Amino acid sequence: NDGSKDSSLCILQSWAVADGRFRILNQENQGYGKAMNNGLQAAKGTYIGIVEPDDWIEADMYETLMGLANQTQADIIKSDYFIERNGTSKISEKMESVLDRATLPPSRLPEYLAGAPSIWTAIYHREWLEKNNIRFSETPGASFQDLGFCIRTWLAARSITATQQAFYHYKEDNPSSSIRRMARPNDVSRPAKRNK
Repeated sequence: NDGSKDSSLCILQSWAVADGRFRILNQENQGYGKAMNNGLQAAKGTYIGIVEPDDWIEADMYETLMGLANQTQADIIKSDYFIERNGTSKISEKMESVLDRATLPPSRLPEYLAGAPSIWTAIYHREWLEKNNIRFSETPGASFQDLGFCIRTWLAARSITATQQAFYHYKEDNPSSSIRRMARPNDVSRPAKRNK
């Protein structure tokens, strides 16, 4: 909870009461990069997954991706995603040209860098992230901070497993998008939505 001024913290607390697996990280507003890095530092799982607050995922997303991770031991397991816009849903087809469930070196998967970074459609091996010191830039606001993470992970990966299956629902028509309101220098006091 990055200094939200709405009921976000109360919602998180209600989930934590209902399910002991939830751990709440609460901080004054410091921006997307700092919040993500705090989450990475606190995480204890074998793999890291990212879900942003105005998106949602299919119930079997992480079960499926972890199944592939257990089979391939890849640093990154990457899936396709749904684009949600104006009440319609369509698959991005970002992974359309990739052999489904193939495990490849990054140089043979340029699709990973194509279009929107879509860092939230993947899981990342936590110890590998730590070993390569891969973190988010802690610049003000939220715009484009996923791009640096995307490039760093692609450059450092030994192997990436890709699937054409889509699980993540990316809401593209958010009027509060940070990409529509670029942060001013030293402006971390105003909460910003992620680039949707």
